[in-house]
Amino acid sequence: MALKSTMGIHRDPKLNKLLKIWQTSTVMTAETLKNMDYSYQLLDKYKKSNWLSSLGSGAYAIAGQEIHWPGALYPLQKELNLPVRVGGLTALEMSGFAHYIRTDKQEIHLFGVERKKLPLWFRNIMEEENLLIIGTNFLNNAETVPLSIKEYGNFSINISAPETAYLEMLSTIPGKISFSEALEVSENLTTIRFSILQKLLESSTSIKVNRLALYLAEYHHHDWFGKLQVGKINLGKGKRVIQEKGRLDTKYNITVPYQNEAFL
Repeated sequence: MALKSTMGIHRDPKLNKLLKIWQTSTVMTAETLKNMDYSYQLLDKYKKSNWLSSLGSGAYAIAGQEIHWPGALYPLQKELNLPVRVGGLTALEMSGFAHYIRTDKQEIHLFGVERKKLPLWFRNIMEEENLLIIGTNFLNNAETVPLSIKEYGNFSINISAPETAYLEMLSTIPGKISFSEALEVSENLTTIRFSILQKLLESSTSIKVNRLALYLAEYHHHDWFGKLQVGKINLGKGKRVIQEKGRLDTKYNITVPYQNEAFL
């Protein structure tokens, strides 16, 4: 979103200091600014003078700068300490594991918190920029899952590490991505750190995710598959339907597409 500025007043020292420390194209929260000794009255003065723009209750940006979802997510992680992160297929794509870059306006998948716990101003940005909270908590100790860093010029955000993102992606089948797309993306995961994946699988409470993770790894003959201690992973009992009218894989007791349908 573009924020208009007329830059119509002289920079007083306090304003000048604020503009120097503000990360370009990011949001700052009123709570953080208040802790830095910028009162609501002073912030309102800067807003009326077109130095700052309000994105809603409790959020500000420097007028004239483009604000997109990474710059809006930044203060949730760095200022409000919310465990929300980019995850699943989105994180794998951002880490270079996608076969191709989609040109359509795709969903950005976020994990870690419930939508209702996010500030209203951020939820409004979510609707504008096609962000989606995936409501799943199948990973125990979700606040300490392995993360990676994505740089955006002078700021960075947390995204799920490939091992975390792999399992998160599988949790979104078939509602958000297809089995065939997950099959293609998982083919590239040759550098998965098996020791980290092992811990995540042992903590996972999703039988579907656990079975799919092993099935896809074995399907692609990944070297790290043979290093996993499958006996420590909860695979549950009973059949899990992944693909309606698919074939039953008797080893993992999941229904998957017939082989000649997998890449449709």
